[in-house]
Amino acid sequence: MSEKVSVYYLELHHPKDGKNRYKIDGQITVGSASSNNIYISDLDLAPRHCIFRVHQEILTIFQVAETGTSKIGSQALENSRMYILEKGDKVFLQDIKCIIRVEKEVVEEEDDEVEEIEEQSIDEDKTDEGFEVPNLDEDDIDEDLEEDAKVSFFSKLKSKLFKKKEIIVTDDEIEEEEEISKEEKMKDSIYIPKAVVDKEDKKPEKKKKKKEKIDRSSMPAFFARILAFICEIIIAFAFVSNVVPILELSSLYEQLFTDVSPFVTKGLDYISPYLEDKISLLSFINTFNFIAIFSTWLALNILSNLLLSVNYGLALIFVRTEGNFVTARIKGLIRFILSLVTLPFLIFDSPALIKKRTLKEVLTASELSYRHGLLKIFGNFIVLPIITIALVLLPAILEPELLEGPTVNQDLAIKEQKTEVALQTHPLRSLHVAISFDQNIKNDWAYSPFINGKKEKIISGMRFIRSVGERIDVVSIGPITKSLFPIELIKTIAKLDPFFKNKYPSLFENLDKPDFNKEKDSDAMSLFIDTLSLNQETLPRFISERGPTLTPYFELKKYLMNQLNIQNSNEVSTKLFGNKKVIVVYPTNIRSAMTLIYGAELVTMSISSRQGARPAMEKFSRAFLSNVSPLLDQASVDPDQANKWTAFDFFDYFNSKSPKPLTPVSQSALKNFMNMILLQRQNHAWSAETIESDYRKSMETLQEMIQADQDPWAKAIFDAMNVDQPLWQTPPSTVTPDAPNEAN
Repeated sequence: MSEKVSVYYLELHHPKDGKNRYKIDGQITVGSASSNNIYISDLDLAPRHCIFRVHQEILTIFQVAETGTSKIGSQALENSRMYILEKGDKVFLQDIKCIIRVEKEVVEEEDDEVEEIEEQSIDEDKTDEGFEVPNLDEDDIDEDLEEDAKVSFFSKLKSKLFKKKEIIVTDDEIEEEEEISKEEKMKDSIYIPKAVVDKEDKKPEKKKKKKEKIDRSSMPAFFARILAFICEIIIAFAFVSNVVPILELSSLYEQLFTDVSPFVTKGLDYISPYLEDKISLLSFINTFNFIAIFSTWLALNILSNLLLSVNYGLALIFVRTEGNFVTARIKGLIRFILSLVTLPFLIFDSPALIKKRTLKEVLTASELSYRHGLLKIFGNFIVLPIITIALVLLPAILEPELLEGPTVNQDLAIKEQKTEVALQTHPLRSLHVAISFDQNIKNDWAYSPFINGKKEKIISGMRFIRSVGERIDVVSIGPITKSLFPIELIKTIAKLDPFFKNKYPSLFENLDKPDFNKEKDSDAMSLFIDTLSLNQETLPRFISERGPTLTPYFELKKYLMNQLNIQNSNEVSTKLFGNKKVIVVYPTNIRSAMTLIYGAELVTMSISSRQGARPAMEKFSRAFLSNVSPLLDQASVDPDQANKWTAFDFFDYFNSKSPKPLTPVSQSALKNFMNMILLQRQNHAWSAETIESDYRKSMETLQEMIQADQDPWAKAIFDAMNVDQPLWQTPPSTVTPDAPNEAN
């Protein structure tokens, strides 16, 4: 008699090995331990992951591993729970896909043997009629009883009840089957109680702990973790320095510093008795820069662990925490909190050197691994470096034109001037210096003061005229322009740049003081020079010296270039002027502008030449500006009180913020000065054209100012300078030089 029965097959799809098919006969176990029927070691399965059983043609799966590591379709299986499976069900064991297949197979039953077994009595007293019983002694009976005890009745029944077609059972196989232990018979039975399964599951686990070699090749190495941590600090640093100003979050960080700083101060005061003099080494903790960077690093890591289960440095190299979605993120957050305690002690992370879990991972029962082998390379060598560098260079990426120039040449060597000729000294109050030059310089140079412009903007200065063969050099100085010192920008840089204090110590210590001393001036000018020197070539060195603090320096550079009228194509040099550093800008080949710092102001004096071009300006600088010293307080009388005027007094008076009305004495001094200027035409005929042109233009300008009632002092100046009315009222007979304001 034959019968069709359902036979279950497990169709297993391995990501690497492809598809395999296993017959489920009774039960099969799946896991990463070698004791399982199906042994898979490379896909994060538990040592004993699950058990498939067939009982009365019903297939079930018993989940041994932790909850969530197996699924039927989209339903997650819970630990120690049994689920019924049907044909076509898809079971997912981590990344392994399993499909349940069912086939019908024919099984023959031998009726004669069944009837014979049914008629057989278990009772020892009953025997079949006609069955010849041999004579047995007591020892033989005892041996037979022992043999009967070893072979159970149900095992004989099972061996004879279902025999498949074309299968012949030999005597040897029967004897081998009879030697199976009672414990193995329970395992091969149609139904296994849960208690027995739990007991068996525990036994292999004990053996597994001794024999199993855990594969941690995908664990991030120690140096990868260090690289990720360093990049985390750089990213937080760059975020505070470059992103916060762009997003206009500075006020938020200011408030954060105000709220946190008192607590940090109390903490430092508490531990100061224990550290004594060494407490100064921790003073950086209570700075704006440190609190801002640490707070940013803290916030970014908390957010990263909640979203990606690891710190953002590790996330950028595609590292994850093993486990399901929720537990992985909880473990990541706890691990990060532990890292705040163990951060100063790198010894706790040293097990990563030998591919072992660190203390934080052991305490949180978590494991870190790369998402994929290719992502490991892609993250460490491409993603992490690119994102870190992009944040550091963000200002340069947004405003690349600021790195195109200008080129700054520094010449700060102190040049001692040795001369045996007598020098005369004049105060140049506009630049707060005293200049000394050869008293016989009048033999080579002539002076010509000028006032021009419109009533809205009056420009004044002085021309220095020199004859060189057939060529006449005319060098103009003035006007003087003043700009506010960018103190707020510098304070922002001092907050964000942790190296500012060491780079510019005097400026840092006196930032909140209104007065400027020599050292503070020098540091401020060094800061301006360094900032203007920032270009594509100097950028790497600039970052190495100051860290990724670029945005505030870019803002300072834009301010300086705007106030000093510097273009990327201009030539810029730095020199010493009266032991003060000055910036000299050459907008064109016939014009320059010299800027220095005085009294929290940027003071700029224009120098230009209409003829002779740049060599003429260099000759003027050597003649008049080679011997310069700081102007001492009360060392000179203001022009409005002076009884004698020079070319530099005229220059200072008209370039002051608000010229004061002249006293009778100073008005007489100005009149004598103008007579001296006009007399130069007799000794230096080559200067007559320039002097007459400037005099005529100056008087016309003053007359317009009087008519417009623009300045109360204009009438007194006009009267003092009106020493030759026919000259300035007579139209010029020749072409006059270019307008003075065009040279400025």
